[in-house]
Amino acid sequence: DSDGTPPGTIYKDSISVRLTIPNGIGNITTLTTVPNNSGFFSFNAVPIGSHDLQIIYQPSSDTLKRFVSILPKSRHYGEYYLSTNVW
Repeated sequence: DSDGTPPGTIYKDSISVRLTIPNGIGNITTLTTVPNNSGFFSFNAVPIGSHDLQIIYQPSSDTLKRFVSILPKSRHYGEYYLSTNVW
């Protein structure tokens, strides 16, 4: 949330993370995951480029939108905070 508190076991299922990427045949696809208790999430096989990342707190439909840039042979790490204290 806004002060960096992880969701824990109670709230982790209240968050979904969506990453929109090209699918390789001219369209786009959206990968979806949920964070673990500590708030960490990851995606595998993300292509090079800038991609739309959405972190959604589902009870209030509060959505944090960011772009992530993936460079060749890189590992991206970012810290994202919701706009309010929700837990």
